[in-house]
Amino acid sequence: MNNKKNKHEISENNNTQVNSAPNPTDKIESLYKNSFQVIEKPARRSVVPLLLILVIFIFIISFIVQLTMTSGAVSNWGFLKDLKILNLGDTQIFKQVEQNYIRENDYLATMNERLSPLVMKIFIAHDKKSDDPKEQIYLNAKKLAVATILTADGWLVTAGDFDSEKNSYIAVSANGQVFKVIKVITDQASGTTFMKLEADNLPAVTLGDSYGLNEGEKLITLNQARSLEPLTLIAKHSALIEDNSDLYTSSEKYYKFFVVNKVAAAVSSGAPVFNTNGEMIGLISPKKDSDFSLVVPSEHFKKVISQVLSGEALARPYLGVTYLDLHYFNAGLDLALSKGRKDGALLLNKKGETAVVSGSPADKAGLKSGDIIIKIEAEAVNGRHNLTELIQEYKSGQKIKVTVLRDTEEKEFEVELGSK
Repeated sequence: MNNKKNKHEISENNNTQVNSAPNPTDKIESLYKNSFQVIEKPARRSVVPLLLILVIFIFIISFIVQLTMTSGAVSNWGFLKDLKILNLGDTQIFKQVEQNYIRENDYLATMNERLSPLVMKIFIAHDKKSDDPKEQIYLNAKKLAVATILTADGWLVTAGDFDSEKNSYIAVSANGQVFKVIKVITDQASGTTFMKLEADNLPAVTLGDSYGLNEGEKLITLNQARSLEPLTLIAKHSALIEDNSDLYTSSEKYYKFFVVNKVAAAVSSGAPVFNTNGEMIGLISPKKDSDFSLVVPSEHFKKVISQVLSGEALARPYLGVTYLDLHYFNAGLDLALSKGRKDGALLLNKKGETAVVSGSPADKAGLKSGDIIIKIEAEAVNGRHNLTELIQEYKSGQKIKVTVLRDTEEKEFEVELGSK
């Protein structure tokens, strides 16, 4: 009995022990709660600022490298002498600079090879053959101008006036061959001269024009060593005005040039000016300016080339007036003269010359001093096309309508152009 009781007590005690024992799960939870803090997810740092700094740094380095390469200073950097390529994304700075340099040199070499044979040097022919070799040689110091070959059979063109009655001329080619000039024709309107040689199978120039040029455009010419000289177009239209007498011009003479940077002393009068395609678009004028060089546009003499080549007497359309271009010269002019206009050709007497030449087509039609020619046919006389340029678009013998402002009234006159 006692044994049962004891067993029962033991059993109860055992039950008590089992019931009062702590739950293992509770211990783990308690352990985590009491011994550890809650682990929070760390905040993510943005890499954008770092990337931005890196990009800026690369840009600065690339700029310095490009600047150094183009200035030639890299040759002094020993550690960069053998470096060919610096990769910055898809840009290969050193390689690109090198390629550009090679391309430019190849272009210049090709153009020089193509253009230099087109130019001849013009000299006054020696009076007689001398036994002294020094007297037989044509030196650059004695050169009058250079001329460009227009045709394979020996027609040349240059800028300036040459007196063929007083002098005989010769032309020296790029390979030193001497040619006799057998004919000289001067075009007073453009200030250019055409020369014919005893020659054939010559290389001939390709003619272009200056109409599509833009200020800042790159051009090229040739110096006396027949090397290319770079030019930059500064202005498309300019007049060389040295004193007040130059303000007045003839309807039969071009006076506008296009302007380039001042050429080196080694570039001669009459030197051709080429666009980047190798087309001749003008000639260096013998007229001098202290700061710039003036170029006779090819369109000023292209119109008479056909007459020259056909052997015809050179003839330009003739109106016969002297005028002041109001587009360029109106500041301070008396309103009684300008009528307040900023464009047009004001007919004025020049010292020693009348505004309307007696017996000229303009005189016969009834034009007189003080008239302002404002239109030729339907074309306005303005900064784009002055009176001379418009008249030269027609042919001798053509009848044209000339609109003038006389006092405050517009009048129309029919003029039959003459020849000069």
